[in-house]
Amino acid sequence: MNILLFGDYSGLHNNLQIGLEKLGHSVKVASNGDGFKDLPSDISLGSSSPKLLGKIDRLIRPFLEINSFQGFDVTQFINSNPLTVCKVNKILYEKILTFSKKNFLLACGDDPVFYKNLDKFRYHPYSAIEDDGISHIPTYSKTYANIHNFFVEKVDGIIPVMVEYAMGYRDYDKVTCTIPLPIDTDSIVCNENNLINEKIHFFHGLNRPFFKGTSIIEEALYKLKSNYPDDVKVSIAGNMSKKEYLSVLNDANVVLDQCKGYSYGMNALYSLAKGKVVMSGSEPEALFELGIERNDCPILNIQPDVNQIYEQLLILLEKREQIKDIGIESRKFVERYHDSKIIAKRYIDIWQK
Repeated sequence: MNILLFGDYSGLHNNLQIGLEKLGHSVKVASNGDGFKDLPSDISLGSSSPKLLGKIDRLIRPFLEINSFQGFDVTQFINSNPLTVCKVNKILYEKILTFSKKNFLLACGDDPVFYKNLDKFRYHPYSAIEDDGISHIPTYSKTYANIHNFFVEKVDGIIPVMVEYAMGYRDYDKVTCTIPLPIDTDSIVCNENNLINEKIHFFHGLNRPFFKGTSIIEEALYKLKSNYPDDVKVSIAGNMSKKEYLSVLNDANVVLDQCKGYSYGMNALYSLAKGKVVMSGSEPEALFELGIERNDCPILNIQPDVNQIYEQLLILLEKREQIKDIGIESRKFVERYHDSKIIAKRYIDIWQK
């Protein structure tokens, strides 16, 4: 098959591309690199120009590349907002959707359906850090709502990637089964997760701090460091390219991904593939959605509660001799459930129905 993957978040489409190519398919990714993450793409929709010039460039570039979007059997959009929301973009999407034999939309990232169904969860990325009585759920424009509805009407299928995004689409005729996130395990080296100087190195990557609950994670980590200064090293850093992020992970033993979601994301997968202990969302609902047994998942579930996270950190401190073995299980887990070749086959099955 000849496939176009339009847009990318945290390397989801990039990793899927690798899996599809291993199965013998021809694939191109068109994206803006997902900002500072500097993700690779075959058709660049980003810009190196600063400020206003960069915005103008990013608006115009997809139209200049219009011919590059033709001749595919399948086009899949990362989200109904793959580019900056703008009325003129609907003209572009209308055109692209006529180019391919089939078109699919991922339920991945925030969209109007996601926002409307947040109250179905006990907590969510837009939960207030403190119970201040203020709604932190972003509002979306009428333009975005219209574009989203247009996508839902025109595509051949909607594919969720985790329970948070699947929940709101339950009653949609076009929704498919949920497909786990892909990771190219072959390209990620996994070394033994050994402690340095007997200290456990905890790492948290900064990316959308409010969304992922950074302030809660920080408080729990610094409480641990304060109480056990000789046993713990804490690192918090962000705004790194994918290459830089993977390099930083090499020195960590434990990675805290996020605490305000039921599920774990791409950053967690990179850490698991490197053989790290991962703390992130892994609620029963999330694992059930992906067809994963609780006993098979080595991810330590954390919630937006400082005390709950702190207790999980203490457990690791008490079981430090098991960290290397948990890291081995982390790698086995992604190879079994998230390897890009396995996930690519599931996409092909849906696209060919």
